[in-house]
Amino acid sequence: MSRAGLRRSTLMNRRFRRLKTAKIDGLRRFYDITDERGLAFFTVHEKADVWHAQTGAELIERHCDGDNDRKLAVDAGDSALGALWSMLDAC
Repeated sequence: MSRAGLRRSTLMNRRFRRLKTAKIDGLRRFYDITDERGLAFFTVHEKADVWHAQTGAELIERHCDGDNDRKLAVDAGDSALGALWSMLDAC
């Protein structure tokens, strides 16, 4: 993976973890959702996103031939992440 791609993957992971933490805080403060079941999606992914980013970087490195393929894969990931953020904003 290119250095830029790896940096982007790491940055996306950090942003996503902060987003999950903010969602948990908002659900607790504004909606009084405090039980584990109600917060499970966010609490599990706070930790799992570290592994997700590492695995994604490894898959890009293994299956993408050249910088153009890597860029396409990272751009697709950015697009998917944007869609997920929109979904989470609706929560």
